[in-house]
Amino acid sequence: MATSSPDVTEIPPLTPMMKAVLEKSKGFQALVSYTDRGFEPADVVVQKGETVRFTNNSSGDLWVAATGASGRVYPSTGNECGQSAFDSCIPLRPQEFWEFTFGVAGTWSYTDNLHKDRTGVVRAQ
Repeated sequence: MATSSPDVTEIPPLTPMMKAVLEKSKGFQALVSYTDRGFEPADVVVQKGETVRFTNNSSGDLWVAATGASGRVYPSTGNECGQSAFDSCIPLRPQEFWEFTFGVAGTWSYTDNLHKDRTGVVRAQ
């Protein structure tokens, strides 16, 4: 029985940005895939202190950013690019990913800043 191996020509090169994310990564407890349909799953539950990896599996760019749709915006530390620490700050190209650790318990809504109709929620307990 023959086994097939992945076509390595389809694996994107490890960019300096992705290398930096991997070097800082301590692993993740939940995975959200962004597709051409939106975030999958759109509702994730993690424990306070756990990390979610957002992976862009769509054909376009993705910019993960907090919104106040759940009642309040994820807190800022004052060093962010926007109103919240929960912001990728740059668009992620297809196959790139970004990780965020939820250090504050609560229900945190987010969107793709480039397609505001695509939203999700992380519930950190």
